[in-house]
Amino acid sequence: MDANIADKNIASASSKSFKMISPKKPKASSFDGVSLLLNGAVKLSAFLTAFVLIFIILYILVKGIPNITPSLFEWTYTTDNVSFMPAIINTIIAHNLTFLLIGTSTTSDLS
Repeated sequence: MDANIADKNIASASSKSFKMISPKKPKASSFDGVSLLLNGAVKLSAFLTAFVLIFIILYILVKGIPNITPSLFEWTYTTDNVSFMPAIINTIIAHNLTFLLIGTSTTSDLS
């Protein structure tokens, strides 16, 4: 009989402690209007950010694509053609050397 009383005391104590630990639910009050306002502000900001990003990309493409000519990609740079090809090749070489150095330094540090 004492075992049943002990089991009931443990069960009631554990349920009481669980209720004390569990957080209280917020009451529906004036915070609903603030939440609605903030939700709208976040959605409006996301829409404006996406719109501005798309506008900038399209503006650059519309203004830049008509000016692309084959002379921009000649192998030699002169003041007449202002070729990008040497700059592109140097960028690729610097990129590959950087990753080669990063790759060798991280593998030697691990061993």
